Amino acid sequence: MAVSSRVEAKPPSPLAQSPATATPAALPGGSACRVEYVFITFPTLSETFYQREVRALRDHGADLHLHSLWGGGDDFDGMPVRRFAKWRLLLLPWWLGYWSVRRPRAVAGTLVDMARRWPPSWLSLGENLLGLAYAVLEARRLEGATRAAPVVVQAAWASAPASTALALGRLLGLPFTTGAHAYDLFHHGGDWLLEPKLREATAVITSTAMARDAACRRGADPQAVTVVRRGLEAMPPPRPPRAPRSTLRLLAVGRLVEKKGYAEQIAIYRALAAAGVPFQARIVGGGPLADALRRQIRSAGLGGEVELLGPMDHAAVVAQYEWADVLLFTGRVAADGDRDGLPNVVPEAMAHGVPVVVAPAAGVLEAVDHGRTGLVVALDDVDGWVAALCRLQTDDALYHRLVAAGRAWVARHFDGASNARALLDVLVQAASAAGDSER
Repeated sequence: MAVSSRVEAKPPSPLAQSPATATPAALPGGSACRVEYVFITFPTLSETFYQREVRALRDHGADLHLHSLWGGGDDFDGMPVRRFAKWRLLLLPWWLGYWSVRRPRAVAGTLVDMARRWPPSWLSLGENLLGLAYAVLEARRLEGATRAAPVVVQAAWASAPASTALALGRLLGLPFTTGAHAYDLFHHGGDWLLEPKLREATAVITSTAMARDAACRRGADPQAVTVVRRGLEAMPPPRPPRAPRSTLRLLAVGRLVEKKGYAEQIAIYRALAAAGVPFQARIVGGGPLADALRRQIRSAGLGGEVELLGPMDHAAVVAQYEWADVLLFTGRVAADGDRDGLPNVVPEAMAHGVPVVVAPAAGVLEAVDHGRTGLVVALDDVDGWVAALCRLQTDDALYHRLVAAGRAWVARHFDGASNARALLDVLVQAASAAGDSER
């Protein structure tokens, strides 16, 4: 049974207000709801938004049980994280045989789904097999947990975590919900088992309208899809823009991968230098393109202007927001189909009073309204990028307007506590809908 659809969860209060008081997450009848939250890796440096979400869910009274399929830590903020001990794969044949006897239709149906489509990549194959194996090995233990309280399984991604959720749903009849993000939907044409996951999920949670529409096109029930954006734990205090911005400070944050458009970004920096615009640029993030970008920076003669700072924790990234005059986002569609939705760095920069100039990737345009909350320039319009950055260097009135409107958008849409409450409502409703259907 699908939970009711909402186009977007609207935060009931601005970020600047005090955090909500924790209340137990319970079904309408008053019984507690246990949330089995499955991640690929948790916690991890590149997904601080999930750390904020978990803290907010806990503060709202969620009975969280955290699972990490690949690496991560054993503990997060005092909450244990159940990590997949890979030696347990030695037990997989026994447990697969056990569930083949107890739930033959569930096992056979999953094998049929696996045979219907060739895996789009070796990575997708490995992720899905990992998630399915974890479900087979965990199902008996979770079956015991369902006797104490209603259980809903939440998958952070529609890749490996949703494979775990799908299998647990079939083996144990548990309701499950899944995130569906740009990587899940577009990378190599989408996750291997995407369609059955979206079709059978009690609820599908996206963080952008773009992802919502893509999930519906791939088989999700539109009534089951809800947009719940990420969020900040607190709104940073306003800061006065730096003036004069005689040497423009430019910042980009994100993994050094093709979809971030860093090769095109270096071309923009080269054009700025050719136009005689004084600037300093910092790129925060690590990834496979680091060496290629260093060579491109040297070849362009930009070694004195452009720095690759490598990966940083969230506190260090915040310090970069405080340094920067402008954030650049040069997102593009990679050759393998991967792309960004609304990368968290864009609203985070807006919250810190850093105006953004972005390429028109679909999810980004949900936050960046050209001329109001930021500036939008086609990725291949190098002259347009130079003109936009020069405007922000010299036009204080425009700069102040973009800062004010950007912070206002974040306060309305990116309140971590309110958005986590909306997510918890979806999870509790999913458990409740499953209980109703059983009755």
